[in-house]
Amino acid sequence: MPPLCSCLPVSCSKCQFCGLEDPSFSEGGEDKLDLHYWSECPILISCKQCEQVIEIPTLTEHLLHECEVHGAYKECSRCRQAVLASAFAAHAERRDCHPPAPGMATCALCHAEVHQSDEGWKQHLLVDQCPKNTRIVK
Repeated sequence: MPPLCSCLPVSCSKCQFCGLEDPSFSEGGEDKLDLHYWSECPILISCKQCEQVIEIPTLTEHLLHECEVHGAYKECSRCRQAVLASAFAAHAERRDCHPPAPGMATCALCHAEVHQSDEGWKQHLLVDQCPKNTRIVK
């Protein structure tokens, strides 16, 4: 698999996702930045189904359309979240989900409403620190 960082090592001292600046990213070559992407960046997550590293704001879309096991998920017509097909009937019966308000998205990890923008997602994941994000250091 190709490295996530496609820039020259000299210019790779800043994470393009979370904005973390670390001189070791450029000093250690692309390996240190790639390690940050694969295991530390709080904007990214490793899909539990296929292990591909993706941006958290795209997790629902990934599970529904891109993941190698996307057929195992269904989209809830109310909340628009990806739900395992085996749990879909129970999810639909509970009727405790709701669509996001206009201009908002739903975090696939904690189900909080997030402003549907890069700034909104950064606020939720970096500042407010999504409670279900396992890459947040508390």
